[in-house]
Formats: sequence, C-alpha cells, structure tokens
Amino acid sequence: MAVAASFLMLHSCSNDEALPGEQAPAVYIPGDSEVEIKLGAGSVSLATGEVRAAVTGDDADLDHMGIFCLAKAKQDADAAIPDIAWFGNSVKVAGCIMDNVEAKKEGQNISWLSDVSYFYPISQFYTYDFYGYYPYAKEAVAYTDNSVRVQYTLDGTQDLIWGRATSSDPYAYSAKYFRTEETHDVLPQLELKHLLTRLQFFVKPGADLENGDTAEEAAEMQVTGILVTDAHTEVDMIVADYQQLNMPLEARLALRSEETDTVALCNAEGLPFDTIQVGGDLTVSQQAGESMMLYPASEYTVRIFLRNGETGHEFIIEKPLALQAGGFKAGTTYKITVTVHGPNVIGLQATLAPWVPSEGDNPEIEL
Repeated sequence: MAVAASFLMLHSCSNDEALPGEQAPAVYIPGDSEVEIKLGAGSVSLATGEVRAAVTGDDADLDHMGIFCLAKAKQDADAAIPDIAWFGNSVKVAGCIMDNVEAKKEGQNISWLSDVSYFYPISQFYTYDFYGYYPYAKEAVAYTDNSVRVQYTLDGTQDLIWGRATSSDPYAYSAKYFRTEETHDVLPQLELKHLLTRLQFFVKPGADLENGDTAEEAAEMQVTGILVTDAHTEVDMIVADYQQLNMPLEARLALRSEETDTVALCNAEGLPFDTIQVGGDLTVSQQAGESMMLYPASEYTVRIFLRNGETGHEFIIEKPLALQAGGFKAGTTYKITVTVHGPNVIGLQATLAPWVPSEGDNPEIEL
C-alpha cells in the first residue's frame, strides 16, 4: 500500500516533519513513523440509513463520509516548533495529515475507501484531533489557513452528521501516544452528532364531536401532502476551526444565506409519500413519509394538503407550528401529530422525542 505522505495532501496539507535543531530555525525532514492511523466511531445515535432517510441508532453504515486529522497543540513549548497551520501555503510541517479522506463506517469501524495508509509523523511536534462529517463532499469544501467547512443545500431528505475524536492526554493523538504501553491499543473514537432538527409526521382521526367516540367525517379524509414553507436551505457545516476547537455543537451549522424554500415531506427514497387514508379508528395513528431534516429554527410553517376521498374536494391548511421550549433543537426528533376531524377542522400537536437523549420535560403545543 502507498504511504499517505505529502503527495496526497491538498492545500499544502503535508506529512513534512521537523527534527528540532540546537538552534532555530529547525531543519524539517519529511517522513512518517511506523504508527499507522486507525479510527473508530463511538456514536450512540446512529443506525442504518441512506442519505434520504434519517440515521438513527448505534450501528449505522455510512458509505461515504469525510475524515480530517488536524494538529491540535504542540507537544511542548520548544520555540523551534512552528505554530500550527493546517492548510496554509507557506508552512508545511504536518499541521494536517489527513485532508478530506473519503471513508466508510461499518457498525463502529471506520476504514478508508482507497488503498492508501496514513501514518503519524516521525517527529514529536503536535498532538492531533480527528474530525468526521457526513455526507461526503468533494467539490463543496471551503478552506482557510486554519478552518474547513462544507457547503450543503438542504431539501429535507438529507441527514447532516459531524463528529470529533479528541483526548485530554498531553500526547494524544501522536506516534508517541501509541508507543506507550497504557495507550498502545487505544482506538480514537469519533463521537458523531446530528446537526439538523428532525420532524416526523403522524396522522390520526379526530372525533366528530368533542369527547365523542366516532370519527365518521374524518374517515372520508385523505392526507395527500405536507410542506414546510420558508425553510432555510443554504447552510455550511463548520467541520473544524482552530480558533474555536471546542465550539458548541449548535454553532457547527451556519446559514450561508437567508434564502428560504418550500420543503416537501418524502418517503425514505426521497419521493412523495403515498396518500394516507385517515380512517375512523380514534386509537390509530399512521406515519406519513419518513421525516424532514431541517435547519433548527424557532418555528416552522406547515401546510397540510387534504382530499375528501368520497367527493374529491381538496383542502389546504397553513398554520405556524412553534414550540414553547425555546425553539427546535438540533439532533432531536419532533413527532408532529396531524389530527383530522373533518374537511374544515385540522389540529396539529408536536411532542418532543429524543433523536439523541434530551434533558428535561418534552414540550407540547397544540394549535
């Protein structure tokens, strides 16, 4: 297998090394140690899913994700060690040793999609963090000297996932760290997190009369479409920023513009969901489509499209849906229950269910 030295690193991302001399400036000698880079995923929130379906559970298979290995800190205060520069054109001293490497996640194992092997540097200059993101992008990656972000256009069917493997050990992760008996077999773990809000829609009939036990009017109704209007679609995922190594998760997703669009609920294949007959059983609710994954917002405007299956008449309702708990949160599933009483009365209720574990009570609203 080929060695992933400076030949494969973009934007001056290099495995060039320095062996500090007795006097500055140091002499930099390129080379890799014998310690090969390996990586795992310790997520608690992923499972099998395609790009057009939400990813949930522990053992997700992600066919195409991107991996970065970037310097975090100097191993000591030696003045001969240059300041960290990840992608700058002027300094090539292993600030970056993996640059947007395409990888796949199978269960909790991560492997590279090429036959290239990557190694920690020979010289003991820096410690490193790993960054992973999904879905993989090649052309839509934007760099500065010490930051990298990926540009996406959301359509409601795409899950955005970000993760980092880091350690408080003063030598993690580096060749020196893995030569220590206590940490020789440690596998860095990417802790993957969802960056979007997930909306799941469920349809159920409402009683003909308040506190009644029949739903004859609702039984004739069909739900034919669900839209979210004015949804933000142009976003940047901040994969890594050296000036904000520990930025909060909610800051990882930034609006690229204020433009909005209308997003339709789809099935798991990204196609319009099948029409749902509401039915007359007050105890039965049916899920519509797969889910919508949206930029977290304070509220969403939902449009519900109905049809009377007996007469063919169509109805549209538009109402804002807002939570009382400070807005919709990233990495959280909101179960939206659409209660259809008849051709003129529709209720919406949102309950909070964790995509990842949430704290506190689950807020509810009814409009």
